[in-house]
Amino acid sequence: MSMRTNASGWPAGQPSSSFAAPQGADAQRAQPETLDETLSSTTPDLPKKAKTLQPIGTLGWSLGIGAGFGALALRSKGAGWGMAALGSGASKGALVGAGIGAALLGLDKLTGGQVKKQLDYVSLDRRHQILFVLKHPTNPWVAGTGLQVAKNAQATQDSLYGRWDPLDGPQDAFRHTYAAGLFALRSMRDHGETPATAHALAIEAGEAHEADGQDNNDDFSRGMDTANNLTGTLVLGDGRALPGEAADADGFITEQALRDRVLRAMFAGHLQVVDRMGATPTPRPTNAGDLPGVAAPTPVMQPAH
Repeated sequence: MSMRTNASGWPAGQPSSSFAAPQGADAQRAQPETLDETLSSTTPDLPKKAKTLQPIGTLGWSLGIGAGFGALALRSKGAGWGMAALGSGASKGALVGAGIGAALLGLDKLTGGQVKKQLDYVSLDRRHQILFVLKHPTNPWVAGTGLQVAKNAQATQDSLYGRWDPLDGPQDAFRHTYAAGLFALRSMRDHGETPATAHALAIEAGEAHEADGQDNNDDFSRGMDTANNLTGTLVLGDGRALPGEAADADGFITEQALRDRVLRAMFAGHLQVVDRMGATPTPRPTNAGDLPGVAAPTPVMQPAH
């Protein structure tokens, strides 16, 4: 059964998303926590405990991972799973791991700590997104879909509004809403997921993104992004095109038409932004004045009851 939307692009009968503004001390911008002292990418202005890879730790990890991998994959063919075979594979893997570790140390030293910076970025700054992918081993496509959706959502934002992207402004609101809807649409269209599963995956991916961005976002930013992620899935509905909307051969709404649904919802006030012009950040719904130079798409005609 298709989910019907009203002229603004909002699913009929669904309330708009909202979030409570933080109060008291929570209203202040989040201060760096202890974890930030070890980060090397999103907080480059903070002092770091170690700017380069440490030889003992790096070689230890390399040897251990190499030995574990080698015991499983590098043992002699037909040798079985005895201790001798596992030990032989482990020794080979340890040598490989030591070589990789030594190479990483050398590159890190030559680049002034850039290798460590990138490893920190993956292991610390993006750990929740990595865990999201690992939680869905039967859906390995979520990793590639997430990366492509982020890239495409940013490109769509830039094509509409240019590169200007103020903190928590309407451009940010559009990007999050469109990205959530696009992730869910591709989950249904390209991978056969049900609307409920596709929505859940999109929300979970958004939550992982927000969790990894917590050292840069305060409570207002996180609340805004979470609300707009939900709005994106509600605007998409079951992914089917309504009369008057462009559709593919299978009846799914096109990505261009999804973009227009998001813009209609934005102009109707269903997206959230945070006004930071005053002394205290103030969450508010979007309005027609948030995107100067962009006309609201023509409302979609509704089928007769």
